Amino acid sequence: PHSRQLFERYGREREALNTRFGAWMGRTRAAVRADDREGRNGCTNLGRCLWSCPREALYTPSLTLRALVKHERFTYLDGRHVSRFEADESNRVRRVRAVELASGREEVHEVETLVLAAGTLASAKLFLDSLRAHGGRAPVLEGLMDNRQVLVPFVNLAMLRQRYEADSYQYHQLAMGFERPDPRHYVHGLVTTLKTALIHPIVQSVPFDLKSALWIFRNAHAALGIVNVNFHDERRPECRVELEPDGDSTRLVVQYAPSRDEPERMKAALATVKKALSKLSCVVPPGMAHVRPMGASVHYAGTLPMSATRAPLTTSPTAESHDISGLFFADGTTFPFLPAKNLTFTLMANADRIAQAWARA
Repeated sequence: PHSRQLFERYGREREALNTRFGAWMGRTRAAVRADDREGRNGCTNLGRCLWSCPREALYTPSLTLRALVKHERFTYLDGRHVSRFEADESNRVRRVRAVELASGREEVHEVETLVLAAGTLASAKLFLDSLRAHGGRAPVLEGLMDNRQVLVPFVNLAMLRQRYEADSYQYHQLAMGFERPDPRHYVHGLVTTLKTALIHPIVQSVPFDLKSALWIFRNAHAALGIVNVNFHDERRPECRVELEPDGDSTRLVVQYAPSRDEPERMKAALATVKKALSKLSCVVPPGMAHVRPMGASVHYAGTLPMSATRAPLTTSPTAESHDISGLFFADGTTFPFLPAKNLTFTLMANADRIAQAWARA
C-alpha cells in the first residue's frame, strides 16, 4: 500500500517533479518471479526476502548453476580454492592451480580459455597472484571504483496511522532518478518502505519511554521509508589495489578515496532528493541522512578496464586481457565507468555479451 500510494502521488505531481527537480519515479526491475514456473514458485508476499526466500521466487546464481549441471558438457567442481592461473612463454593462459579443501591436495587443470568472474576484488587478487608467480612482480591496479551511497529516511504524512500490511515483497518496488547537468552524473535512488524488519533498533532510538516509543512506532510504521541514494564513480589513480606479502602468501590491499568534489555533489543531490520527497508529502527528519562507509555498496569495478586501444592492464571490448591471451573477465573488473545504479542486471547482460562474442569467435 505504501509504494502504491507514493506512485499514485507521483502521478499527480509528475510534471512539477520532472520540470522543477529533474526527478522521475518508476517501478524497479526486480529479479523476482511472480508465477509458478520452471520448478520455482512465484512470490506470495511472505515478507522473508531479507532472510532468503523459501519459495525461490527471488533469483540467485545458484538457480542458474542448478540448471547448468544438467548439461552433459558442464562440470562443476566445488570445495576448491583457486590460487592462480599459469601462462606459457607466449603469455597464453594454459593451467589453473587449485587446492581441494577437504584433502588439501593441489590440483592442476589444463585450460584453453579461462573466464574469471569472482567479483572485482577476488578477480584482481587472482590476476595479481598469477602475474607474481609468472614474472616475480605484481603491478598496482589503479582505477578501483565504488558507488557511494547515502541513506535518506522519510515519513510519508499520508500514511500516518494507516494499517500496516505485514504480507509484502520486502525489497524496493520503486526507484527515483535525478537528472544532473552532466548525464554521467545522474543520481539514482531506491525507495524502500519499511515492512518486516527488526523493530527494537527503531524503537530504542525514539527519545521517549518504551510505552510512548511503541505507540509512536505503531502509528508511524506504515509511513516509514528510506531512499538509498546512489552516486556514480570514475576511475582515479589514487584508488587502487595491490598485493602485500603475508607470511607465505599474499593479501590484497585496497586504497580508496572519494573524489574531491564529492561533498559538493552530495550536498546538491540530497537537497534535490529532500525537495522531491516534500512534493510527495514526505518529511525527512533533520540530521538523519546517513552517508554509508566507503566500500559498503560492494559495487566494485574498474581495475582492468575495457579499452579499444591495446595497453597493459586493460582488456579488449569483449573483456579479453591485453596481458594474457585467452583470459577473460565477466564481472565488474572491466567496467571503465560506474553509473549510479545497482549493477546486477548490467553484470548479467555483460557476461552474456562476452560469452556470445567468445562463442562466435
